[in-house]
Amino acid sequence: MNYLREAYSYCINFFNEYVKTEPEVLAQNVKKFLIISLIGEAILIVFYVILNLVVTYTTNYEEVVALNIRMRYLFDQREVSPFLYSMNTYPYTVFWGAFFIILFQTISILSRWGLIRLFSEKYTDLQRIALAEIHSFSRFFISLFPLLFIAKIFPQSWKLQLLPLIFYVSVYMLTILFGAFFYLKRWILVTNAILEQPKGRSIITWSFPLLITGLLVWIAYN
Repeated sequence: MNYLREAYSYCINFFNEYVKTEPEVLAQNVKKFLIISLIGEAILIVFYVILNLVVTYTTNYEEVVALNIRMRYLFDQREVSPFLYSMNTYPYTVFWGAFFIILFQTISILSRWGLIRLFSEKYTDLQRIALAEIHSFSRFFISLFPLLFIAKIFPQSWKLQLLPLIFYVSVYMLTILFGAFFYLKRWILVTNAILEQPKGRSIITWSFPLLITGLLVWIAYN
C-alpha cells in the first residue's frame, strides 16, 4: 500500500511540475524542465491514443467497422492511396492523429526558433523555445481529452439533425477555442519569463506556426 501511495504521490508531483510550474521557476533550470515536459507530453500522447481507441470502439463500434469496410473497398478498387487508406481506417487514424500532434510541435518549435532569431531576441537557443512550446502546449493537449467524450455524451441521432448538429459542433469548437486560449495565455507568460519577450512579439511568434500549418494544409488540398 505504501508503494502505491508513493507512486501516486510521485505521479502527482511530476504532473504538477509538467503543467503547473511557474514560468519564473522554469527559467531557472531550462534543461531539467524541458526533459520533464518531453516525458510528460510522451505520457499524454500514449494515454490519449489508448483512451481514444477505448472510447471509439466502445461508443461507435458499428460505425468504425462500416468505415473500415468502406475504405477497404475503395482501396481494393484503387480509388484511394495506401496513405489515405491508413489515415481513414481505425485504429491507424488514431496513430496518425498522434503523429500529427508531434509534427505540429516540431513545426512550431523550429518556425518559432527561426522567427525569434530574426527578431534578434536576447535568448534564441532552441532549448528555451522548445520548453516554452511543449510546456504551453500542454494546456491545449489536455483540452483534447474532453473531445473524446463529447461523442459519447451526444447521441448519434443528434448529428443527423440540423439544430442538434449545430449545438454539437458549437460545443466541440468552444472546447478547442478554450484550449487554444489557455495555450496562448501560457505561451505569453512563459516566453516573457524565459525569453524576456514582450507580449506583442509573443503573440506574433505563437501565431506564426499556425499560419505555416494552414498554408501547408492549403497547399496539400490544392
